[in-house]
Amino acid sequence: MAALTLIFAASSLLIYVLWKAFTASRSQRIPAGLKKLPGPKGYPIIGSVPDVPEKNGFIKFADWGKEYGPIYQVNLAGSNHVWISSDQIARDLLSKKGAIYSDRPHIPALLSDNRTSAQYLPLLSKNEGWTRQRKFANVIMRESEKAMFNRYPETEAKRMLVELLDKPERYNHALESFIARVTCRLAWGRSEASDELKQRARELLIGVSPTGALGNKIPFVMSLPDWLSPAKAWERRRAGTERRFFEIMQGQVEQDIQEKKATQSWMKLFLDNRSKWGFTYELEGAYAVGMHGIAGALTIAAPMQTFCLAMCFYPQYLPMLQEEIDRVCGDRLPRAEDRPNLPFLRAVIRECLRWRPPVPTGIPHALTQDDEYNGYFIPKGSVMHPLEWAIARDPTVFPDPEAFNPLRWVEPGWPTYREPLTEFPTVINCSQFGYGRRTCQGQTVADEDMFIGIGSIAWLFNIARRPEDISGPIPEPAVVADPEKVENHSIGLNEKASISQEELNTGTEEPTSPTKEDVILSKYMYPGSFPVAIKDTIRQAVEMPKQAASKIDPTLDYSTLLIAKPLPFKFSLTPRDTARAATARKLYNEGVEKGDYKKSAEYWGENQGKGKQYGWSKNVEIDRAATAGSRSDLTHKRGGMRDHVLWWCSRPGTTSSDEPSSSTMIKMLGFTATRVQISTYLFGVALFSISFLVFLNSSISFVITQRIGQSHNVGDAVGTLGFADELVALVACPCWGLLSDRVGVRTVVVVGYAIVGISLWVFMAAGNVYPELLLARLLFSLGATATATMVTAILPAMTVVKIVEDPRSPARRRPNGASHAMAPSISSELTITPARFRSSDLVPDDTTVKKDMAASTSHLAGLVGMFTGSGALVALLIFLPLPTRFQNIGVKPAAAVADAFYIVGTIALLVSLGCFFGLRKLPGEEGKTWRRLIRRDPQKTHDAPSSRERILSYPRLFKESVLLGFSSPNIGLGYVGGFVARASSVAISLFIPLFTNTYFLSTGECKVPDPSDPASVRDACPKAYQLAAMLTGISQLIALLCAPIFGYLSAHYRRYNLPLLVAAAAGIAGYSAFGSLASPVPKDSSGGIFPVVALLGISQIGAIVCSLALLGRGINNDETNDEASNHSDDTAQSSNGHPSAGATPPRSPTLTPASEESPLLQQNYSRPPSAAGPSKSHNHLKGSIAGTYSLLGGFGILLLTKAGGALFDSKGPGAPFFMMASFNALLLAVAIAVAVKEVVKGRRAEQHLR
Repeated sequence: MAALTLIFAASSLLIYVLWKAFTASRSQRIPAGLKKLPGPKGYPIIGSVPDVPEKNGFIKFADWGKEYGPIYQVNLAGSNHVWISSDQIARDLLSKKGAIYSDRPHIPALLSDNRTSAQYLPLLSKNEGWTRQRKFANVIMRESEKAMFNRYPETEAKRMLVELLDKPERYNHALESFIARVTCRLAWGRSEASDELKQRARELLIGVSPTGALGNKIPFVMSLPDWLSPAKAWERRRAGTERRFFEIMQGQVEQDIQEKKATQSWMKLFLDNRSKWGFTYELEGAYAVGMHGIAGALTIAAPMQTFCLAMCFYPQYLPMLQEEIDRVCGDRLPRAEDRPNLPFLRAVIRECLRWRPPVPTGIPHALTQDDEYNGYFIPKGSVMHPLEWAIARDPTVFPDPEAFNPLRWVEPGWPTYREPLTEFPTVINCSQFGYGRRTCQGQTVADEDMFIGIGSIAWLFNIARRPEDISGPIPEPAVVADPEKVENHSIGLNEKASISQEELNTGTEEPTSPTKEDVILSKYMYPGSFPVAIKDTIRQAVEMPKQAASKIDPTLDYSTLLIAKPLPFKFSLTPRDTARAATARKLYNEGVEKGDYKKSAEYWGENQGKGKQYGWSKNVEIDRAATAGSRSDLTHKRGGMRDHVLWWCSRPGTTSSDEPSSSTMIKMLGFTATRVQISTYLFGVALFSISFLVFLNSSISFVITQRIGQSHNVGDAVGTLGFADELVALVACPCWGLLSDRVGVRTVVVVGYAIVGISLWVFMAAGNVYPELLLARLLFSLGATATATMVTAILPAMTVVKIVEDPRSPARRRPNGASHAMAPSISSELTITPARFRSSDLVPDDTTVKKDMAASTSHLAGLVGMFTGSGALVALLIFLPLPTRFQNIGVKPAAAVADAFYIVGTIALLVSLGCFFGLRKLPGEEGKTWRRLIRRDPQKTHDAPSSRERILSYPRLFKESVLLGFSSPNIGLGYVGGFVARASSVAISLFIPLFTNTYFLSTGECKVPDPSDPASVRDACPKAYQLAAMLTGISQLIALLCAPIFGYLSAHYRRYNLPLLVAAAAGIAGYSAFGSLASPVPKDSSGGIFPVVALLGISQIGAIVCSLALLGRGINNDETNDEASNHSDDTAQSSNGHPSAGATPPRSPTLTPASEESPLLQQNYSRPPSAAGPSKSHNHLKGSIAGTYSLLGGFGILLLTKAGGALFDSKGPGAPFFMMASFNALLLAVAIAVAVKEVVKGRRAEQHLR
């Protein structure tokens, strides 16, 4: 079953890749007379995916627009994406040609096809379901607007204001709850489902975002069974929970109608006229209503959060807004009737949408047939993106586009000014709501919510940056739009929108006497408001070198999903006066007395349905103490393939014990390597490291017999070649490891696979066994040992901790320039809690750092074990049948063997090429080039002295790697585990078949002419051959299935190395039992041999995975010390808070380098020092350590092969298995000794602390 599943998975991936390549080739056929759209070239198959950053990728697309023009195309993983940076072009295509541009692209991460399922109106294709749901949406929006939305926004605004008064630090929760409650009332006439609606919106946002669900990044995982695809299982539970929620809400409204207490809502409107809408199934109405609720909860809160951000960085506009509201509203809250009299409030809302669009990439359209635009060909199936970020920054329409300036909408002379001001500015029909037939139908709801919500906040509160946040100069936002480049690509731009500089100044000349606006502006300092002299001073203070990519923009700390929201930040939110605060509380209390405000309901039981069929996403952990008994916001942290939810709440001036400590460092989450690097490591290095060896070992006899024509002493020749291979491996393994520490692991693995590919070709040129075939086997051994050694050496580079200094707040530094402060893992895009706020206490949390790194290493080690085992299946199921398949189509046996070797050799070369591109810029591999092969003197580098890496001689590298086996418990135990693991592989693959064959020969069931010839044994004794294959197959299958389990256990139960103890104990029991068997035949032991060989597989894979994990942790110097992790640094300094505190872009340049010559961006790829003392990483020795590990494994193989074979002949067939039991006993003893040493060390540390 497992083999079939793996075949299905591999086939799905191959079909997907071939289909993408085929569709991409078709899209490249340009009709005569047309030109191909410009755009970046990208890489084969994956296109330009590696060039697009996951965070703020819309800026990269906007930059490409400046380079390639306002319309260009990008290949993203085989799909053609067309990006439009001009409003005019977007209207020409998406509006005027809406008949062919109004489709939606497929979202693979959703179980039901979003284009035809009639579940999500915004995602439907243009079909009958879309038509009838759009008609329904028009009716409910029109009726809601007539009823002034039943005053629901005004009702919920009072509750929002009181929540902001009570807990201003939870402003994100208050704003999103305001929108969710209004939407719930509109949809179902009740507000208690608001928390559930927010969660449904969050989970759907993950499912539909390109950077969200794994199924959108690797679509073929949605073709796998649920148990093999956690992403698919997660989506199935999400979809089921969503469906059940909609059913519940519809049932509640139906019950309210029966009891004649239903308030006006969209659902009531649907149920009152159920037969009118033409819905094809019962729940289509529930989805039609629920989808509008989710859409509102997703998008409308983002501009309100942007409003808070803008008022902090552009404070001059808040008094102007408050003056208008006070003049119109006086001592009451804004109402819907005030809209014509509040043009500046509408201007602020419109500018929030322009300045930071909620969907900066635009909602994509799909092209249903080939089209052309201004001589450029646009192929069918292209995904069309109206890039809102760039459209809203067209300098001809929005002069000074990076500045937040609502005056551009209300002052004559600006291109965006329109009259009458009683109607304009307005967000209705603006580009942020889409184009053509896909324009958002909920515009009026969004407009009303933002008008009442933002107006109410401005009526009651003052918004400002905290004083401690503005002690230094305010950085100017980076300029994204480049007018010169836009002008160079003016094709399709709206030329009529451009105005002269004189027209820009019309009506904006500075009067002789200061106006009220001038008086207000003179009190504030903000980006763009400084006098020229001050600007120059600040610019000089923060000037960066020319090679810096861009300036830091603190207002661009945004989420990474489809809906871009400003991440939570700290600011001052205080009531303007006590009278207004009292009025807000009074209005809210009156509503409470009338029963207007009900508490949120829970629908799935305890812990929101954890472990049940329906409920919130998996592994919800609730921190009751942090929430102080109340429900807080959700911070989703990505951890492997699970959603870890931390509920956290803070108060001004205090720090919860569970709040992630603030710092000036950013640690990359889990695996510090990129997705491409990890995929290359697993699917390239690990998967094929054993595939080619299995292929050669199984095919070498056919080369001797079919190609060379030797029919005698075949077994002796095979044995000699194998022995020579092991001798070369003993020498080559440590040599490759030493070499990788000089030239880099990427170089070694690329060379290794290239040698493997070339050697397989050389095999076919051999005319005799000695010396030609022997030389080819030695050449193959050189390449195979390089790839096998690098499997171990690359593992630490995948999980090495990369620390990047954050220049936005000062950090206490050690003499070498590294900081003691350590930030928590970057929170995900779903964060709506102030978890990213800066704490005033910079206590380093080394426990989190060690746990994340160790867990990632162990998990990856489990995957490596699984992929290595799968590599053997690749050889057995794909490579080895090739000669037979060629013979079946008429190729002669000798030629069939040659063709198979040529094909497999070519695959090896392709793997080498893939590793060359996929393993670029591995963490910790900087500076390792061929120049270091001989030279040791690094004095020619221009790095600061503190950043220079010491280059050791080859003997010193080997010596250090050996000594670490005695000084580092993790590395030493990993060496012993590797010794046992490699020996175990020989015991299973060699001595189980030998034990079986000997039994059949001794009982007389088989008579073999030449027992030394494997082919003779296979032909004369098929029963023995089949039984041996079955026993070894069961053992290897169990090992393959247990590999990720041991990875998980090593990550979560690594104290005292419990998983390794279990593996060693299984080895002792299994090998002792197998050696005691009198017969391998299952019926003779009543089937007891099956659990015995299962124990052998568990022992083997446990030793492999645990030893790899131990080496990875040892190389990163992550020795377990729970006591030390509790020790805190009492001398930590305070940090300046910052509005955009949280995740810092990895390339943020530091303002104060350690020295004149040191680089601006300090990076440290070793584990940060724990509180227990300084720590030293062994990353510079990882290749040497991997070589020593492989060397000891080779010793284990030779020892068991020679000594075990001799004991097999002299003492009996069970002797090699008892020998393996003693090896496992040695491993168990060493593991126990290390655990005892750890306990003693911990107690001593505890006594020392006391």
